[in-house]
Amino acid sequence: MEYRDEATGQTVRANLPFQSMETVQDWRWRQDVKIPITVTTYDANYYLLGDKKIPKNEETPALSGYENDLLQSLGLSPESYRLTRYAWDGEPYTKDGELCRNAVVYGERYVIQCQAVFAGDVSLPDVQKETYRGIAAYAATADLPTGETEYQVEGIVTYKALDQSKLSVPVLVLSVGAAVVIVAALFILAVLAKRWKKQKNQT
Repeated sequence: MEYRDEATGQTVRANLPFQSMETVQDWRWRQDVKIPITVTTYDANYYLLGDKKIPKNEETPALSGYENDLLQSLGLSPESYRLTRYAWDGEPYTKDGELCRNAVVYGERYVIQCQAVFAGDVSLPDVQKETYRGIAAYAATADLPTGETEYQVEGIVTYKALDQSKLSVPVLVLSVGAAVVIVAALFILAVLAKRWKKQKNQT
């Protein structure tokens, strides 16, 4: 059988061992047999079926009484198949210079309907997970009230995600962390600027 793994999108073939069987419908004759045959040398008075001569009949193939011979020529068992009706299938035609005509044999077969259960484990192929590595840089500019100096703070963060399903978590956390670093840096620079301005006024 074929099994499709939705997680990876792959389809694998698996051999499942037989587990159990139960009968759905008991033995019965089913009318679903339809066997095509071709009569060659159609313009002859007799046709050969093995060593039997079958007389020509324009209305219907004259196979009644020759059922076992016909089943034997088809390799079918009379215990499992029985033939019930014969009919010509179209008009005579010429093939390779010989007059032919197609016919159809209808019948029944002795069958039982069962339901079998096969079960087992399916081994999925190894899937190599992709890894990602990226560098995210965050920068901010602060205008401090000194009138003389402009400070720029840059925070660089490196992250590594094992696969795509985990990629969104570290990005979110690192983005927030980087923002916290920037805010903290701006706060520290603001404090240093005030101290520097105070020391400048005292001198």
